[in-house]
Amino acid sequence: MVLAGGVDYPYTIGDRDLLERVGDAGALVSELPTGSVPTRHRFLARSRLLGAMSATTVVVEADARSGALP
Repeated sequence: MVLAGGVDYPYTIGDRDLLERVGDAGALVSELPTGSVPTRHRFLARSRLLGAMSATTVVVEADARSGALP
């Protein structure tokens, strides 16, 4: 799972359990140091990382503000 903040900062707080389960069985990836909070700019950077790590990217639906490029 690629994060838009530090690996110790769950976004949203309701995802804390999910992040712990993924961290136990998989990988949590972030370019940021621990304690970094997610911001709009960091979500765009996360999308760049996801694209670079994927063989194929499919955006099923996204509005103009999503950061997905046509």
